[in-house]
Amino acid sequence: MNPVTVLLGVAAAGFGIYTAWARHAKPEQLGKLEAMRKAWGDRAGSLIHLTAYAILPIVVGAVFVVLGVEGVSLF
Repeated sequence: MNPVTVLLGVAAAGFGIYTAWARHAKPEQLGKLEAMRKAWGDRAGSLIHLTAYAILPIVVGAVFVVLGVEGVSLF
């Protein structure tokens, strides 16, 4: 087990989960969400933000955790 890789995975997943929660609970705190909505339109901007700041970090975090438990080192 590599604790550094696991810790990075947990941090990435935590960031994604927090962002997903904040999108619904406190969207006014997410300045990049509003900027993306203005640049790309409401639907596309929201989808790009959701993908980049919630879904992708959760997936990457899960992969890092699995790799870290298997002993893979990112550094």
